[in-house]
Amino acid sequence: MYSSILLYSYELNGLEDSNNNALSYGNFISYPLRNFTFHSTLQFSSSRRITIEGVSTIPDIAMYPGEKLQNLSLIIQHFDGEFVKFLVAPLSIKYSSTFIKMDYLLTTTTSSSSNYNLQINNLSVRLLSPTTSQNVSITAFLVIDASYEIPFNIITLPCPERYHLESRYSVDGFICVEDSHVPFEIIIPVVRVVQKLKTLEKKQRAEKKLESNFIGMKTYIEGGYSLLQHDFLDRSSENSTYLIPVEDLSIIKKIGEGGNGSVYHAKWNGSEVAVKSIKSDVSNEESEEFQKEAALLSTLRHPNIVNFYGVSIINSTKCMVVEYLSRGSLDRMIYNCRSRQCVLKLFQKLDILLGVAKGMAYMHSLKPNPVVDVYSFAIIMWELFFEETPYMSQHSKKFQKFKSHSTTSTDSNEGGARALMQVLKGNRSLIPFSIDNNEELVLWLNEFLVPQNPEIDIQTLVKIVSTYIDLMKQCWQSNPELRPNFLQIVEVLSSLLM
Repeated sequence: MYSSILLYSYELNGLEDSNNNALSYGNFISYPLRNFTFHSTLQFSSSRRITIEGVSTIPDIAMYPGEKLQNLSLIIQHFDGEFVKFLVAPLSIKYSSTFIKMDYLLTTTTSSSSNYNLQINNLSVRLLSPTTSQNVSITAFLVIDASYEIPFNIITLPCPERYHLESRYSVDGFICVEDSHVPFEIIIPVVRVVQKLKTLEKKQRAEKKLESNFIGMKTYIEGGYSLLQHDFLDRSSENSTYLIPVEDLSIIKKIGEGGNGSVYHAKWNGSEVAVKSIKSDVSNEESEEFQKEAALLSTLRHPNIVNFYGVSIINSTKCMVVEYLSRGSLDRMIYNCRSRQCVLKLFQKLDILLGVAKGMAYMHSLKPNPVVDVYSFAIIMWELFFEETPYMSQHSKKFQKFKSHSTTSTDSNEGGARALMQVLKGNRSLIPFSIDNNEELVLWLNEFLVPQNPEIDIQTLVKIVSTYIDLMKQCWQSNPELRPNFLQIVEVLSSLLM
């Protein structure tokens, strides 16, 4: 039996009682604890359970270091028979010892409606020194509230047979750990083990060399380029690594192939990624270029630049693991539009170009400034808008609308080499209308653009297209000094989307 004092107010079933001085509650009433009794239960496992009823005491808890007491539970009954369901704070344990450390989980202060159990869960002890006697006994106190503490004893037992004391998991203390052993019945095929060890050693050497080369190039690149914006990579960490174990990659399918390697759709730790591989028989220069690309990507972080995750080695093939783009590359999307496999509305095209321009503006912000190709961006603008092949589209219906239209642009149907010559001569891809001739522009738009964009009225369409074509022409100016930078391009494209 225990005496009590009046304490401060609390809540009952979510409603505040301003005159309530209780810190614990039953089903229908609330008042301070006084003259209460309790039953205690120790649950070590499903087969080991100790319950004390009729006597308000907690039995001695005997356990070896590291053993778990699943729960210590109390059922508290007030002097009038009311069961306590709520406490102002979780049950806790107070103790003082230079020999052991105690761990446990705090649980809710509310018992269930059926069993009224108030609990301490996952109680365990660890020795602070391996030389401490394993028969230590201390007195601890189970704290009910500010007025009540129930004393009980904890006794540490020696480690069970085939267990030994060990410091584990970087915790401050020692617990009993099972001895490691190899059953006599297991026969190890030595030759296979040696072969696997040699293969593993070779793989580790290759990975170490790849990672060393990669880090060297990354350090060189970071030394030459400083980001104006926040750098999201923790370059100060000596423990950081970009090496991804091949075991963590699961190849789904091949999604592309080039002269130097292939690109695969894969999964890495549950996430979809793209794996770009380089063939094992490429030249040293091509291999070094691949590693430079990976090292450069690792220094870049921007929403419009593909994320770099790391490098890996599959057999003897070097791989780069990057963000997977489910809709494919921009080049593939332009091809699909050209072949009528997909239809993009004008605002979708503007949004794509804005994303490209933002990524390029970020690249342009690097110091010292890298070479940023505004002319190539103009070609992308042309391809997305007209959905044709540059310099080889003169027979397309889109370019036959106004045959007498005069332009400095020249098209050819003689292939890529001829197209390159057109660029070198200063010729630009054909624009089949003049933005200065409003009547001509309206006629062309009504036939080739309005059907895909019926939600845009013709005057708005004229304004957008005129600004678009003018920007494109600025980007392919013969004099590079007259071309806009990407921040200016972003500003113009953003205005067209407003």
